[in-house]
Amino acid sequence: MKALSIFLFSLALTAFESHAQEHIQGRIYIKFESALSTAYKAAPDDAMRMLRVLGMSEMTPVLGQGEVRRLKGRDLPDDLERTYEIRYDSGLEPEFVASKLRGLPGVVYAEPQHVLRTQLAPNDALYGQSGADYFAALNIEQAWNSTISSSQIIIAIVDSGTDFNHPDLAGKLWRNPTPGLAASLSPLLRQVVNDTIGWNFWNSGPINNPEQTANPLPNGSSHGTHVGGLAAANTNNGIGIAGSGFNSSYMVVRVGGTVAEPTSIGYGYPGILYAALNGAHVINCSFGGTNYSNFGADVVKFANSLGSVIIGAAGNTNTETSFYPASFPEVLSVGSVTSGNTRSTFSSYGYDVDVMSRGTAVLSTIPGTNYALNSGTSMASPIVAGIAALVRHKNPTWSPDRVRTQIRASAANAALYSVNNANLAFKLGNGLVDANRAVNAVLPGIQVRHLRFEGPTGRKLSFEENGFIRMTLKNHGVATTSAFTLNAVAMRSGITVTGSLTPGMIASGDSMNISIPIRILSSFDFSQTPQVRLTLTDSGHSYSDYKIASFTNFLFDVVDANRAITSFATNGTIGFESATTGGGGVGFIPITEKNGLFTELDNILYEAGLMVSFFSERGPFVVNQLRAGAGADNHFKPVAAFSVTSPGGISDLDGIARFNSTGFPNAPQIDVKQEVYAFDSTSLNRSIFVKYSIKNASSELMRSVRVGLFADWDIGDYESNAVAYSAPDSILYAFSPNETDIYPYVSIAHLGEVSSVLAIDNAYNGVVDSLNFGTYFSSSDISHDGFTRTEKQWALNAGKLKTSVLNTDIAMATATGPYVLEPGQEIIVGFVMAFGETLPILRAQIAAARARNLFAVTSVGFGLMGPPWIDQPQSVGILPNYPNPFNPGTTIRFTVTSLTEVQIDIVDVLGRTVAEVANRRFAAGEHRIPFDASGLSSGTYLIRMIAGGSVHTRKITLLK
Repeated sequence: MKALSIFLFSLALTAFESHAQEHIQGRIYIKFESALSTAYKAAPDDAMRMLRVLGMSEMTPVLGQGEVRRLKGRDLPDDLERTYEIRYDSGLEPEFVASKLRGLPGVVYAEPQHVLRTQLAPNDALYGQSGADYFAALNIEQAWNSTISSSQIIIAIVDSGTDFNHPDLAGKLWRNPTPGLAASLSPLLRQVVNDTIGWNFWNSGPINNPEQTANPLPNGSSHGTHVGGLAAANTNNGIGIAGSGFNSSYMVVRVGGTVAEPTSIGYGYPGILYAALNGAHVINCSFGGTNYSNFGADVVKFANSLGSVIIGAAGNTNTETSFYPASFPEVLSVGSVTSGNTRSTFSSYGYDVDVMSRGTAVLSTIPGTNYALNSGTSMASPIVAGIAALVRHKNPTWSPDRVRTQIRASAANAALYSVNNANLAFKLGNGLVDANRAVNAVLPGIQVRHLRFEGPTGRKLSFEENGFIRMTLKNHGVATTSAFTLNAVAMRSGITVTGSLTPGMIASGDSMNISIPIRILSSFDFSQTPQVRLTLTDSGHSYSDYKIASFTNFLFDVVDANRAITSFATNGTIGFESATTGGGGVGFIPITEKNGLFTELDNILYEAGLMVSFFSERGPFVVNQLRAGAGADNHFKPVAAFSVTSPGGISDLDGIARFNSTGFPNAPQIDVKQEVYAFDSTSLNRSIFVKYSIKNASSELMRSVRVGLFADWDIGDYESNAVAYSAPDSILYAFSPNETDIYPYVSIAHLGEVSSVLAIDNAYNGVVDSLNFGTYFSSSDISHDGFTRTEKQWALNAGKLKTSVLNTDIAMATATGPYVLEPGQEIIVGFVMAFGETLPILRAQIAAARARNLFAVTSVGFGLMGPPWIDQPQSVGILPNYPNPFNPGTTIRFTVTSLTEVQIDIVDVLGRTVAEVANRRFAAGEHRIPFDASGLSSGTYLIRMIAGGSVHTRKITLLK
């Protein structure tokens, strides 16, 4: 299977970093497409079949079919009804298993169950000191003049357990009116029984087989008790501290914090689900990680739909890094400030943060009867959760979206940004949380939704196009906008965007679609993401907010001019920018035809991309963007974004991109221009042409240069795929032997001279040599070392010694070479990516592509010297040789426009042939042949070229 991602989660307590887990062994979440889709029907069975091989012990649905909707009497997302928790005991890496499941038809996503971390950065345990002075600074006392909430408002503390026996927390614990409700609605929570005072998902034991109990008291961490006190400690009781939620009650949901792993949150997302099913009005999440979770996104969206306002700690990474669950759009992300309102040194920041709150040296409860000063975004978050409870109490009909928007819209922007460094502008949320304004202000609250960058024809915007940023503005606030303006400012040079718009009035609850003209210039730095800041203001309501519009898919585009649909990125990859995450592309989607019926299949490509190997004076190098060990070789960096023109100047769809190998700074650099062509004619409607112009941009000689494409196909039942070779036409192809009535034959064939084709068994686990190796990776099994750089070089130099594998998870590589590239020289290589419902159809597609002679490819040997990115020659002839005059050697250069018989001789001034240089067929393109004149005398000679019935000559001079 596929190379694994390393999940890097934020961990504030550095003492635990050395043994921190990123995901739970033997646990996967998988989501299937809608039951109405054709692909869904077989998907669960396919998953079960594969997982039985992997040692699956159970597959449990997250929610029962329609049960929550019937209970709540409202329309809710069905995502979690199509999602299952998988448990297996084969010992394989969870990301390895997940990436295989992602390739099954009908699977929306499959991912490991991530381990999150609490976000506490503790100081010394100082008792009775300052740390409770933030109430005035955040205007919480003024808010209490309007509402002190009530015990009917429930704040869920999803954390490491809360000591509900603490004197300052006693008497406010939520009591479950319907124990067992969560288990009845969610098979995932089937172990939850007698949950009269909450639930403990992980009391002790290993993380993948935890002991669960009905007692959510902490035993390994004080974190959840400290968090619970900040949101819901007894207030106005004459002892201890005050909770910002005043009279609000709290629900204890323990999801981690064992004696063995005190900072690990193993069951954060199931804990959120539990809290929402049990009616929590506010859910506080003082934990998280930097890895996006599809399952977490679905849980958060579902909880939001049930009516829960979710508050999340922005993270203690001290970086501008997205942090989840806080960075999900349905979560209010809270960063931390000091008593002087400057950003806490540990606090994460960035455009995902919504508001800031006090998080440095905050006093709260700890287990027993004590109090302590702690710091972290974990402390900032529950203070805001208590404020959210006040807003919910005063406005019981408000949706979670409106509550979140109100807290963000009412934040004190000036009070925050006036004291922080200018480089943090717009990266500390909309300001310092203001409880009084959140509870009382009548404000609009504009949410920017459905952002997209479109070109003039409605397709994705490309560079040098007059396009638009299109979006929907929804007013979640109470007030109708009056003097409302939207100002757009480009955040990167090379972007022009229209300045100010006046959209007009947007009533509470209404939406408006708007478009902002934009143009991305060719001078744009393509190593950056195009970003535009949208500033929203309404002077009539003292309202101000902003949104950052990021063009995240700028560097890849979809090629869909015919029945072979795929995508290319500006980093040498095909199908997906990142195979392990399935992001940045669509894979390879064939539209097959049987008996006049057309079927768009699911993606059948896991990973594909360019590989270039060569030797320099410093040794061997392989430049690529493919999997490598636990991660990937990220060698290629964009120079110009991949963009398509449809119809194109050459084909029905032309695509072009430029990138270089500056991501591999220790290797001599190559520059690459990638061109893609797709035709909708019958003979080529299952094919895509791919052309690479590869230039030696270094000062070093490159020898034994080989260029190839690697492709890992997952066709239907991919564990039973096969690779075979058609020798008459040099086509290495892949197929699913048991499913040829459903799935096609596929290939990436070379358009020039084929030097190497290799069939790869990804799951191979035997003795490794240059023809036999696997590409699976496991951190605990050294026999699965991924797709190493040595193996990549083997794949490009394999010859034709291994051209078939059967009934396994397969990959293939096809290559050309060797070439010699002097500094400044280049070569042009080409491939055709094609499929056919049958093998004869596939062969016919590739034959038609080769016969098209769409562009010249460089013959094996020496590279070409000349203007950058030479295209197909327009004439037949002899180019100037170099050097000239010469002694004793020179290089003869010539061009042909198609596959042609060429005879080249050296003749003297009397017309006598003194040397034969070449007499064979040459492909279209520029060619060069070294000539050694050691046996000739000084003088003038002629190069005579006979090609295509014409004779060409050029004078040369030998000086000795």
